[in-house]
Amino acid sequence: MSTDTKEVTFRDRKDYEFDVTRERLRLSSGTDTSLDAIVNAETGEFISAVSPKYKITTHNAANEIAESILGQAQVDYEEGHVAVDKGGARFFRELRIPSMKFNQGSIDSTALDGGRELDELIPTIIIKNSYDRSSSLEFRFGAYRMVCSNGMVSPIQEIGRFNYRHTAQPDTYKISQLLKEQLDKNIYGFKALYERLNGEAAQPYLKALLAKHVINAKVGKILQDEFAGLIEVNFNEQGQIEHARASKELSAYALMNVMTEVATHRARKYTRSLGMQEKIADVFQIDNVA
Repeated sequence: MSTDTKEVTFRDRKDYEFDVTRERLRLSSGTDTSLDAIVNAETGEFISAVSPKYKITTHNAANEIAESILGQAQVDYEEGHVAVDKGGARFFRELRIPSMKFNQGSIDSTALDGGRELDELIPTIIIKNSYDRSSSLEFRFGAYRMVCSNGMVSPIQEIGRFNYRHTAQPDTYKISQLLKEQLDKNIYGFKALYERLNGEAAQPYLKALLAKHVINAKVGKILQDEFAGLIEVNFNEQGQIEHARASKELSAYALMNVMTEVATHRARKYTRSLGMQEKIADVFQIDNVA
């Protein structure tokens, strides 16, 4: 299995620090829509329409809340990826916690279980905020795999996130008290994930990835190259995958690592990478790590 250790550079916008204003949204006839418009204060660009009761948490405020939580929890962090999407309406920031890095697998792990080197992961928190009602102010938990610079994130499950709606101010002290406990649970969970997937065959997961359209023809060819002799992919005349089969020798953990490599290193945008990671996490049940 290849191990690309180069940090990924995504092509997302990163300019999240703009101010926003809100104004009553009216039709060209002057009719009141009973909605407010969220507008980029610097460009005048329309971002979204929301209820007058909708409380704006700016992307800057989301950052301040996250930093306050980590400060109160006495957790040092390093910034990972930052991205804005949908014209600035959606914001993502990745915070890594190297002081809590841990070994997921054993030092004598093999190439089939993701091995070659000691598997070292850094707990990660991903902040998500929006101006278009697509999400609440949200803190997701995941891990950054150092040996190949891969990201893994739990999909949207209550057990793996703190979630605060835009109608209330989050209690940063309360969250900080829960933060370390949640991080410890995730570390334990990722170790259990390694034990579970390393003992399972890849084939059922390969089938599920195909069924959920996570694997396309391009990814199928990557899998054939990475696992020569261990994964066989057949294509039809149109170049689409007809079926794929994994050797019994190939572990589910090895397959998951290559899929997270695809999501992390092959996607051009961080937002796209996160979407792929969530689908992969759903197939491999990474939401059960907490």
